[in-house]
Amino acid sequence: MAIVPTTKSTAAASKPAADVFSAKQIAAATARLPKMSSADVEQLRLRSMARGLTALQAACDAELGRRPFTFSTGQAADFDRMAEAVRDMSLSEATRFAFTQAMPARPEEVVFLRWLAEHPGGLFQDALKAYGKGDLGLVIGHLVYHRYGCFRAFMQEGQDQSSVLLVKDRSAEGVRYRFQPEAEAVFRDMKLIP
Repeated sequence: MAIVPTTKSTAAASKPAADVFSAKQIAAATARLPKMSSADVEQLRLRSMARGLTALQAACDAELGRRPFTFSTGQAADFDRMAEAVRDMSLSEATRFAFTQAMPARPEEVVFLRWLAEHPGGLFQDALKAYGKGDLGLVIGHLVYHRYGCFRAFMQEGQDQSSVLLVKDRSAEGVRYRFQPEAEAVFRDMKLIP
């Protein structure tokens, strides 16, 4: 076995290079998070954890924690554009934008919204009977899901996404729904509900 003399260059090559990231680089990476797919945010989180970049890891954790579902790259970009469009809007203004410019109300959404306007505080089971199909839970969730970027800033930690537009009262008999006041006023003004 040959003995290779250790030089500065071989000694340096055997040590892992320390990652040196400036606050500016970390801020730039953090700013890109909303435009990234959930899988990419998770990968960046793992890399930042391995490198000891706690601020970036925390930013990744916060971004993933705000997302009520897994975003593709396309969804992340769409939601980011929506969020930028409503950045300085109130919840009422953002709701109007969401249901006019981001994505007009779909027919199945209108059926539920009208039922709810006629039955404030109505039980989910009764809405399901009136709706007539088993996918009502998806319809309710999709009120925000397809327009998530419009509502991201208004979502409260620990609440499901449709709580931005709907109040849910849970009891032994089931879940009762009614509109958040801002959503009801906008939907009436838009003539989505009577």
